[in-house]
Amino acid sequence: MSELDANIIVNGQKTIAVQAQEGTVVKDGGAIDATSVIETASGKQKVVKIYDIGGGGSVKKPTIVSDDTSASISLAQAKANTIYKYGTLTNLTITEVEQADEEIIIYFTAGATITASLPNTLQWVNDNPFEPEANTKYVISIVNNIGAWASFN
Repeated sequence: MSELDANIIVNGQKTIAVQAQEGTVVKDGGAIDATSVIETASGKQKVVKIYDIGGGGSVKKPTIVSDDTSASISLAQAKANTIYKYGTLTNLTITEVEQADEEIIIYFTAGATITASLPNTLQWVNDNPFEPEANTKYVISIVNNIGAWASFN
């Protein structure tokens, strides 16, 4: 085992995983998830985020969609494993979100006036539905039809 290898402890069982770069196939046959703990030379470290390991698949970077010039955005479907980066918006309309274990992230700044329409099937963390306020920056995260959002200035 090289110094880049790590012991993964999942449900009390230890497995060996090798540090991987994009496109590397994980061959241990198991998925690493957010509850996994990695045992390193400096001690145990909790895995916070892994992009699409998929039980032995290859690691995928998210797709990035960027548009900082449009004031109005309408998406028929927000795609999983995608980061949407927008500038200042007066309108954000998303008709549907792809159902998947991979995250959808949306960044934007609300303009002086803002309207937003997202699927009413979304379940919001802490029953806190998304209602944007003017002149505020937002990030929205959606996984498996569950959404969370944060605002900042």
